[in-house]
Amino acid sequence: RLRLELYTNLDILTSSVNNLFRILSVLVHEQKTLNPIDILIVKL
Repeated sequence: RLRLELYTNLDILTSSVNNLFRILSVLVHEQKTLNPIDILIVKL
């Protein structure tokens, strides 16, 4: 039961991180600049 809860929390965390990267990606593309964050997003 504890393990399942941990995986669920990990899922939530993962989707939060993905959403954050998506937002960052949009912001970066809005600026039309290629910076380390943009390169990192492309790698992911």
